[in-house]
Amino acid sequence: MSAPRCIGILLAAGRGRRFDPQGVRSKLLQRIEGREVAARACHALAAGCDQVIAVVRPDSPAALTQVLQQAGAQVVVCADADLGMGHSLAGAARAVLALQDPVQAVMVMPADMPWMSAATVRSVRQFWSAMPAAEQPACIAQPTLPDGTPGHPVLFGRDHFSTLSELNGDAGARGLLRQHPPATLVLDDPGILQDIDVPSDLPPS
Repeated sequence: MSAPRCIGILLAAGRGRRFDPQGVRSKLLQRIEGREVAARACHALAAGCDQVIAVVRPDSPAALTQVLQQAGAQVVVCADADLGMGHSLAGAARAVLALQDPVQAVMVMPADMPWMSAATVRSVRQFWSAMPAAEQPACIAQPTLPDGTPGHPVLFGRDHFSTLSELNGDAGARGLLRQHPPATLVLDDPGILQDIDVPSDLPPS
């Protein structure tokens, strides 16, 4: 019997206005230790998933699509990405539902998290895999720091796919997390929170 399939969803459709209000520099294409932010995030997510679906907006830089594809992701264009993160997540969830092979879980992560640890992603997958099979479909799992601060990636069992596919607005899956408080695993990894928001978040070149 094959292992349950888990698909990574990498959210890469934002405009990063705080990073560059003019929209000239994409924060996801900035390099850290020789690799683009988006590529680093994609490789980390792929470490614990069987496939990664990356969501971009229609006018995303061609270079971003290329970087994501080179990192192994299937790139999906979300036509209404500018309406909010919920729309991007819904588009990715619909892409998962359209896959020919059945998927039992998805792991969701923003693409601006270049310090995410591959070991952390694998730990979230293993946490879910270790649950009784009957509990896995309804599971939502999320890593937290030792002080209880929640982070990424967030795993959703297949019972939640339909809800994810109907999300809208800019709240992402926050409402779903309030309705179904996630099971948590404590990880001493600051990378579950660290993202690139403004230029000063980048390390000195």
